[in-house]
Amino acid sequence: MSSVTTISINFRLHLPTGSTDSQFRQCVENSLVPCLRLLESVSHLSCSLFLSGPILEWLSENRPAAINRINVLVRTERIEMLGGPLFQPVLPGIPAADRIGQIIACSERISDLFSCDPRGMLLPENVWQESLASEIAAADLEYVILDRAHFLAAGFLETELNGYFVTEDEGSALCLFPAHEMTETGLLLQPAEEILELLSNAAGNSLHTLVIDIETAFSNSGSESCSTTADWLTALDRLVAESSSRFRCSTPSQLLDSTPSLGQCYLATGNPDRSATDGSVCICRQSWRSERLYWKEGMDMYARMMGVSSHLARIRSSDVLLSSHKELIQRARLHLYRGQCNDAYWNGPRNGLFQPSLRAAVHRELIEAENLLLQIEQGVPAWIAGRISDENFDLRREVRLSNHRISALVAPAQGGQLTELNVRTPAINLLATLSNTAPQPKAQPAADAAAEQSAAESSTNDLPRFWPRRMLVDHFLRPDLTLQEFQRHEGLISDFEDAFYHAVLHEGETRIALEMHTEGKVQNSNIKVSKTIVASMDRPGELLIQYRLSGPPDQQLLHFGAEFNFALQPDKPEDSYFYDSQGQPLGGLTETLILRQTDRVCMIDESLGLDISLELAREADFWISPVLTSNPQTPGEGRLQQSICIVPHWQFQMPASGSVTLEMRLLIDSSVAQARQLAGPAEQSLRTSASPFRTRTSVDNQA
Repeated sequence: MSSVTTISINFRLHLPTGSTDSQFRQCVENSLVPCLRLLESVSHLSCSLFLSGPILEWLSENRPAAINRINVLVRTERIEMLGGPLFQPVLPGIPAADRIGQIIACSERISDLFSCDPRGMLLPENVWQESLASEIAAADLEYVILDRAHFLAAGFLETELNGYFVTEDEGSALCLFPAHEMTETGLLLQPAEEILELLSNAAGNSLHTLVIDIETAFSNSGSESCSTTADWLTALDRLVAESSSRFRCSTPSQLLDSTPSLGQCYLATGNPDRSATDGSVCICRQSWRSERLYWKEGMDMYARMMGVSSHLARIRSSDVLLSSHKELIQRARLHLYRGQCNDAYWNGPRNGLFQPSLRAAVHRELIEAENLLLQIEQGVPAWIAGRISDENFDLRREVRLSNHRISALVAPAQGGQLTELNVRTPAINLLATLSNTAPQPKAQPAADAAAEQSAAESSTNDLPRFWPRRMLVDHFLRPDLTLQEFQRHEGLISDFEDAFYHAVLHEGETRIALEMHTEGKVQNSNIKVSKTIVASMDRPGELLIQYRLSGPPDQQLLHFGAEFNFALQPDKPEDSYFYDSQGQPLGGLTETLILRQTDRVCMIDESLGLDISLELAREADFWISPVLTSNPQTPGEGRLQQSICIVPHWQFQMPASGSVTLEMRLLIDSSVAQARQLAGPAEQSLRTSASPFRTRTSVDNQA
């Protein structure tokens, strides 16, 4: 009896949250449309197709004809629609409830668009953990397609992977298909004859599950990859038609209904690692979660996402929800799911963490979700609140100062830095920045004691120092320091950038204030730094900041700067610029500027409807420069602007009184953005008279 080679072809197409209209248009016209054209031209191939949430949303609004073409293929059983998490989060990277919710949301969307219920899914980024089996089963899916490297790591041989297996978690069973990742292994670039020979070379009956990324395989109609893909799929269609007793093409659901499993299996947590130079693939045993530790900004996004998810869960479990809140909750959940799209959280295949637009899009969706939840929770047009909690899971408490216009997160244990600054309208985190530092290398065995002692005793004043690109980063600088040296991270003569600040939160009816103080050495002198941040309800777009420096000897020369970073990425550079206190333009937001003795710097982004001013009570010099980063994985692709760095800095001699006070106001005027958003009358602000602070809450103790 002759052997039968069964081939299961599974297409996928995904673009991340934050992709531009032109990117969607190019992807659909150059990739999806040629793929559909090919599937319509052959008659003996059946396949499965996954389209992620961003793709489905764009098609529904801009290309309904493509939806109709897919529907025809679904009705004729030429395509089986795959489900999965709607916006392609790495599943172990989001809460369990959201994993199930994302999968159910995708199934509902597919049912609405294509009148069918998906039975299986592709695993995003091939990151597996055992609990996914029960969670995916709870979302009413029967199977998962994942990289065969997981099975090889579990001890299976290549010759044993000609079928599918059953796994289990907490009594829930799930079928697993080991798959060839065609676009990642380079198989698509081989001639059609070689691919077909490879697939049909097994003795006895065999099953080959193939995963093909549409964007890579059909990226341009004239490209080598597209021509090769079309060639071998057309050849396969002809082979199935001419030798149906030897070749057949089936969808995963058809295989489940007609073929028994090869047995049970358990797979370890991990994801495929293709970094080996010899082309081999192994399973990375290190938890995917550790990706967050390489880049602090990724961890910050994760922490923010977890906070919004917890906020949503808390409100959904409330006993006092009204029926009118149901729509707000559904909209908030959709924004949360969009904000969980994996690409921007790590330096993965799309280098998403390095793309300012993708990071900004994630923060935008999370802010929009929180805005909707606050409509339910606050119930008044104007409000103010302070909260102390461990928001980034480091067992140190952060302080959030919030009102109906902005939300600021301060980390006393991290230099008293402002680590997040959200403007509710437009939904933008002005601190969605990226530091120009590479990930720290993994810990190595300690050097010998003599070398460690020598390194500890060496002076660090002239060595480069790195710090996160946040706001209120406190620098004591060498008196003659230049901007060029500062850009090279030289000339810092203290450790206040990441010092531990003791903090107390004061809460009033209309104002909240965070007082922080610390002490350290600047050269040979002890210096005390007090830093106060005030937010109010009456001036909701403003933060009042006050520094008080004291302790060094009378007449000692100090050079102090407070660094601010702004993650503004203007769509139209000509509409975004700096201007001075007289309203005169100073230059675009990509320029480097040195300003002498001024008390105000402003920037405007007309596309966002934002006008931001930094005003000083005491004139200072300003350094203004873009922060550029290069991706260590793709060093030849140039550097991207990640933020705008503004450093007001003062040089002064300490007075006989022994202290110097520096006051600043950060004003964020979002009235234009609000006017664009509001269709009705302008929002009425709730005004109340100022009152003394009534509470004092220490922030110093650990969470």
